[in-house]
Amino acid sequence: MTGQGSERPDKGKGVARPKKRQRQAPKFIPSRVASQAITRSIKQQFLSPWPTWGAIPDDDTKPFWERFQMKMQWKPKHETQIHRNFHMKASHWLSEMFRDARNGGQRPYWLGEQIWNSLLAHWKPHAGTGATMNSISLRPSHDPPRHRMPLSSPHQSNSH
Repeated sequence: MTGQGSERPDKGKGVARPKKRQRQAPKFIPSRVASQAITRSIKQQFLSPWPTWGAIPDDDTKPFWERFQMKMQWKPKHETQIHRNFHMKASHWLSEMFRDARNGGQRPYWLGEQIWNSLLAHWKPHAGTGATMNSISLRPSHDPPRHRMPLSSPHQSNSH
C-alpha cells in the first residue's frame, strides 16, 4: 500500500497535508504523527554505517520512504512535495539523532554495535588536527598548502 490514497484516511494512517503560507506555495510541515513516522522509519531500517542522510545511496533511501508511506497518506497532488520534504526532514532528524548520541557518548538502541563503531571511527577527529575524517575527505586535495615566495623581498637584490 502506498502513501497515496483516497480523500478519506485509512484506519490507523496519519494524514499529511501541506500548510498554506501567505504568498507562497504550500509547504509540508510534518505533524507530530508524521514526524514520528519519519524517525521510526529511520530507526527501524538503519542497517549500514551511513554518517549522513546524503551518504545513503538513492536505492537505499527507498525503503525509508516506503515505510513512511505505509504510515501516512496524502492527496496525490502533494506526492512530489511531501517526498522532497520527507528527505529534508529525515536528513535533519538523522543529523540531530547522531549529534545527541555523539554528545551523550552512548550508542542509540536502534543502531547495531558494528554500525555504531564504524560511525565513531568515521567521526573521530583525525589525530592532531581536530578535523574529522569526513571533513578531511571533503577537501579538494590532501596535499600540503603550497607557499609561494613573493616576487620581490627586501632580502633580494635586483641585480643578477
